Parts: sequence; structure tokens; C-alpha cells
Amino acid sequence: MVHASNSNSYKTASERDDGGDAMSEQQAIMPTPEVMEATIEREKDHPGSYVVRAGKAILDVAVSTPSRRQAGPDLKKWLRQVIHVYGKQQDRKSKIVVGFTAKNRHNISSGASRYSAASKDMFHEMFQFCVGQHCLLIESEPYSWICTNVRTFLREFFLDRRFVFVGVGAKAIVEKIKKDHEDNAELCLIPNPVDLTELAASHFSLKDPSKCSLEMLAKLILDVDFSKPKKMVWSDAQNPYSMFSDELVMWSSVEAYLNAEIGLKLSVDKL
Repeated sequence: MVHASNSNSYKTASERDDGGDAMSEQQAIMPTPEVMEATIEREKDHPGSYVVRAGKAILDVAVSTPSRRQAGPDLKKWLRQVIHVYGKQQDRKSKIVVGFTAKNRHNISSGASRYSAASKDMFHEMFQFCVGQHCLLIESEPYSWICTNVRTFLREFFLDRRFVFVGVGAKAIVEKIKKDHEDNAELCLIPNPVDLTELAASHFSLKDPSKCSLEMLAKLILDVDFSKPKKMVWSDAQNPYSMFSDELVMWSSVEAYLNAEIGLKLSVDKL
């Protein structure tokens, strides 16, 4: 089991180094938010399944890594489940909010690997989704390696009008996906991604939304102190069902969950 906690106290905008100057003076001083603690456990009888505890939330996490060529989660079953559980909670005018982001190894500093400066142009290697407390992480690079059932799932998921995909920098992520996978149109079909920084700017007096990070919005909107480690190991050679380390799975799930929660707080489902 992996345990992690963060205890960074809230600072005024002038003291912060995570985009605090994007906040108005009215939001510059706030009560100390709740520190988010996180743990992860593997589901021994269900390959590719985990339970992540993020603060008070218990997240069911499914991880699909086709390159390991091992039995993983049933993606269609996952999609049916979230539609069944969360579709019933929506009125006819509301959409199901999906926290969405993506990353590659350049986004983290792994003690196990070294990368060149050009690595910032790497394909996204992981897609991160969360609906309610159901998270899904999918290995996504290179796309030519992804098996047919994953391509079919992504096409159906992205085109389903019942969902709205939200995240910090979501529009830029979608544009990067288009660039990375220009020969595979089904990966370019998230019709209207919602960038949470833009949405937050319409609710709060943010001087420069482009400087807003997920950590900042979690504090401002959810009153949660979230700060993932700056260094994480990407791969786990000892796990036959996932190429991702437990630590990476845990924090990637938390990221997707917080994006979804912020979207719900900002009533993105009503857009």
C-alpha cells in the first residue's frame, strides 16, 4: 500500500509560487484548506483495478495498459457502469461531468529515467478520466500500439453527448492530441472540452487565468490542499498488469477526480 500526504499551509498570493498572483486581492487571504491525504491498494482478484482514498473520497480506479498484453478492465463495462450510476442522477438538461487530463513522462521527474529537452514534445502516454468516484487511466502512446477495443472505446466515449469533458488546460490537451494523432480522427473528437481555468475566471476575479494550476483551483474552489510529489517513478516492472507505478496511478487518479469535482462545483454540467 502507498500512503501519501501533503501539509503545505495556505499562503497569501504574494507568498505563493503556483500562480497566486492570478487571484484577486479578495481571494488572496483564505482559511487554511483541508490537507488531502491519499492511499492506494491493488485489487488482487481484479487485474488492473485499484482503490484510491483521496481525502474522504474512495475512488474505484481501472487501469488499461494494452502494451502489457494482459487481461485488464472491461472498458465497455466501465462505460456502461458510469452511465448507469451517474446518468440516473442527472436531469434531462444536465450532462455527466468527466474530469479529463493527460500526461507523459516529461510531466514528472522520475528518479528511474532521464529524458532529453525534446521530451516535452512526446506523445501523451496516459489519458486520465474520472466520473464521480470512478476513475480510468489508459495507456495512450504510441497510438498505433493501442488495441482495437481501446480505439473503439475512446471513439464511443468522446462522441457520447451525455458527457462533458473538463480539466485544467483541457483545450490545449485536446489540441495536443490532435497533433499527436492526426491520422486517427477518433482521438480528435472531444467536441467541446471545458477548460476549468477559463470557467473559474468567469466565476472569480482572476487576474491571469493562464497561471491557474490544478492545485490553486483545488484550494480556491474545493478548499483542498493538494500537491502531488515533484518526483515519481513512472513504470513498475514488477506489476504484470500495469506499466504504471502505484504512486503514479494514485496521483493520476486524484488529479482526474479533482478536475471533475471542480467542474461540478462550477456547474459545468449545466452548460
